[in-house]
Amino acid sequence: MLALCPPAGHAPLVLALMGLPGAGKSSLARLLSEATRWSILDRDQIRAELYPGDASAAARLEADRLLLRRAGSGVRAAMNLIIDGKTFALKADRDLFEDAVDEAGGQLQWCWLDLPVEEAMARVRRDSAHPAPDRDPDLVEAVAARFEPPHSHAWRLDAQRTPRELQRQLVLLLAERLNAIVIDDRDAGFSAGP
Repeated sequence: MLALCPPAGHAPLVLALMGLPGAGKSSLARLLSEATRWSILDRDQIRAELYPGDASAAARLEADRLLLRRAGSGVRAAMNLIIDGKTFALKADRDLFEDAVDEAGGQLQWCWLDLPVEEAMARVRRDSAHPAPDRDPDLVEAVAARFEPPHSHAWRLDAQRTPRELQRQLVLLLAERLNAIVIDDRDAGFSAGP
């Protein structure tokens, strides 16, 4: 078991995963939720619930609005959150999300899962179970073409690593940021701190 135990009283932290479709955001979000017990807000899942099978711009926009509202509500309820299901390819989208988290009183940490376009396309071809109806190699190319690199304070992870390796790396980064304790009984007991 890998677990993160942050100290009481810290401001709610929102960890926003960003990257190309196929970068592994959803797999990593699930693993991080296991280790942190943080809730996942998944824009793709929101869209699938509201508009099953609809890949229109209107459906995406409404899912984006609901994601912003839910993130703000979660932060105001003192919840730590993991944001999934949105590439955050555009700086304008990131700025809007940062404003929503800030207005709610939370802190935001970006995590960029960096993956070569060709590998992202190959992963998308292999994964037919994803809830986003428009997720295909053409979407990967389109997102890559408009992708604006994130701020320098974003954590940049090599998404070619395994999900478990990325989970461990992110838990250690979170522990450092939050001054938290990491428990890992898979190896040799537990360790305090990163």
